[in-house]
Amino acid sequence: MGRPVRAIVRKPEQRAIVDIANVEAVEADVTDANSLAAAMSGASLVVHSAAILRERGNATYESVNVQGPQRVFQAAVDAGIQRGVLVSVVGADQMSNARYLQSRGKSEAAALASGIDLSIARLSALFAEGDEFANALAALVRLGPLVPVIGSGKSRFQPLSADDAAYAIARLAHSPAHDGEKLELGGPDVLDYIQILDIIAATMGRRTIKMRLPIPLMRPVIRIMELLTPTPPATSEQLQMLNIDNVASGPTFEELFDRPPRPMRGNIDYVNSVGKFAALRIMLGRMPRSIRDH
Repeated sequence: MGRPVRAIVRKPEQRAIVDIANVEAVEADVTDANSLAAAMSGASLVVHSAAILRERGNATYESVNVQGPQRVFQAAVDAGIQRGVLVSVVGADQMSNARYLQSRGKSEAAALASGIDLSIARLSALFAEGDEFANALAALVRLGPLVPVIGSGKSRFQPLSADDAAYAIARLAHSPAHDGEKLELGGPDVLDYIQILDIIAATMGRRTIKMRLPIPLMRPVIRIMELLTPTPPATSEQLQMLNIDNVASGPTFEELFDRPPRPMRGNIDYVNSVGKFAALRIMLGRMPRSIRDH
């Protein structure tokens, strides 16, 4: 939309990710209120998207997903910013049995309580070069042909292109029409886990054999991995959310923004960059920078 953007990064090496025209990178952290105050100076809009799916050390759901938005929107208020967008997820709910979804519901409440005019964009699973969704599944496919499927494989998703999500967020940031609303945004297709695996395998030109693993059987296995490795490939929290559908409700993306979102099929050629070595690293919970940093 022609507006200059200030992008907050946590580490100096992350500046290269946003080294594009009309973007200024500044270092700050949602756990450090002083750094946020400096980053907000002179801005007129705030878009908050930082959150964690896995807890590691001091980076907990409470410190990042709950207190982070509280600090961000307080810093925005102090800087005189009056408009914003909170990026959330489909399924966010303070009353959810899943702690991750609880934390995202609390972040929504904190944002709405800040007093800033804002809308909330609840996104389904995002796909784009550098994502941790399709690339993680591509790692399973690359190491196949035997691909483990935890549970029934029938959990449903509505994959949304990150470019479409960014377009929607920019539209929301510049329009008061949806202030105070929680908009659930997904792509054009509702796909279950097995269908997504098949799309990724077809894109990579590989055949897969699915091996179903019952959730009760995997609980102790994942718990042991959590105890023995700093970055397990899956966590107990993720296991708990496997049976929760990730499908948007309400107006469709096209109804809200007057253009159709891109489907996953035909738009994920980047998964072919996941080689065997990268796939092994991903399975150890370490997404290679060559894949992630885009």
